[in-house]
Amino acid sequence: MCNKIVCQSLLDCKSCKSLNFWFKKRKLLFLLFLVLFMQLSKAQISEGFEETGIPTSYSTASYVLTSGTWIFNNAMKSSVGYHLGANSCALKSNTGSSIVSPIIVAAGVGTISFWASNSSGSSSSLQVGYSSNGGSSYTQIQGSPFTLTTTATLYSVVVNNTANNLLVRFYRTSATVYLDDINITAANIVSPTITVSGTIASVNTVYGTASAIPTSFSVSGVSMKEGILITPPTGFEVSTSSSTNYGATITIGSAGTIAATTIYTRLMATTLAGDYTGNIVLSSSGVTNVNVATVTSRVSPYLLTVSGISGVNKIYDGTIAAAVTAHARCRLHSQMIKIRPERILYCDTDSIIFLYPRLESSLASRGLGNWVDETKDFGSSIKKIYAFAPKRYLLLLDNNEYRIKAKGCRMTVSNKEKSNPATLERILQLKCIEDAQGYEDEEPLLLDHFIIFSNCLD
Repeated sequence: MCNKIVCQSLLDCKSCKSLNFWFKKRKLLFLLFLVLFMQLSKAQISEGFEETGIPTSYSTASYVLTSGTWIFNNAMKSSVGYHLGANSCALKSNTGSSIVSPIIVAAGVGTISFWASNSSGSSSSLQVGYSSNGGSSYTQIQGSPFTLTTTATLYSVVVNNTANNLLVRFYRTSATVYLDDINITAANIVSPTITVSGTIASVNTVYGTASAIPTSFSVSGVSMKEGILITPPTGFEVSTSSSTNYGATITIGSAGTIAATTIYTRLMATTLAGDYTGNIVLSSSGVTNVNVATVTSRVSPYLLTVSGISGVNKIYDGTIAAAVTAHARCRLHSQMIKIRPERILYCDTDSIIFLYPRLESSLASRGLGNWVDETKDFGSSIKKIYAFAPKRYLLLLDNNEYRIKAKGCRMTVSNKEKSNPATLERILQLKCIEDAQGYEDEEPLLLDHFIIFSNCLD
């Protein structure tokens, strides 16, 4: 037994009303999708000139076709020279006859293809160009003007112009020209891309010498808008040669394709002792920076080699002892290397005055043969130093007190009053005057049984 259920009225049935609403909603969604699809497809134009709205006599006006709004200038629908279907677009044998495509708002022009022929087979019958300024001027595509025959022939040219708001014009130059199945594709837009290959190695060296064997990697680029700038991290330098032309940055290639290029990197000769690492940054317009990580590399302190030291026997108070007179100087040089030469302002046999970051750990320690930080005894850091010669200098402290060292001179009250910072600074300034004729023309500092000249040769 079969049951048969019949809905008497779609208008009266609530279930059917709901079903009918659902179908209407689906239809609306489909229409929205279709509109969206048509909008996204405007970057590609395809026109066969089969619409009924195209004039059948030569006209000059704008016509809305399936592919968009075309501008006709002495053009019409024709039943001659077509490729597919039954119609073509004829450009009258008259100066200025042309058709202009709808505006290609975005995605540019990739390829322009069309079927074309003419009425007489004469040469140079058709110019094809594109405009990015609203039609004020046109750039001819490759092969334009085209030589046509009386037989419809396919022409296809790669343009790959990524500009927005482009127009494409087909301009007749001789005879009557017939066009059909015009197809304009979107540009093949390729984003700029930087590619890196290779493995970075460490490039250890000794202070004063660049890395003997640099490490390297390879860089290439496609669709570049400009060259690739290569910037190494602090302490490193780069080059396209393994041995010469190193610099803080280099740029390789230019717009377009950049062939694989080997990049060499090493530690600079002037890099201070320590460990160094970081990213080598590859940058260019329109592309995200690419980082090439370096391997931690070390600059070791330069080792001081002392040769020619010999023991000298000395007799003192009847006791024979051997002394190595150069030992103190070796200790001095060893400490100077730890401090680093570029930070040293003054030194003598057993003293060093140097630039000292406040957060840096101390290089001094108490004990026989060790170095002592005298600023702790001063109770203040050194603000200025007026140095004339070994064992002859003045230290101005942060608390505005000062200490004077003048070997061979007793610091009597009179001498100390004369040896103040203002007086010593004046002597040094006189030394720097361009027209100074030697210390005879400069004013010396006269102390009791002692004279300080600005050249300190005495």
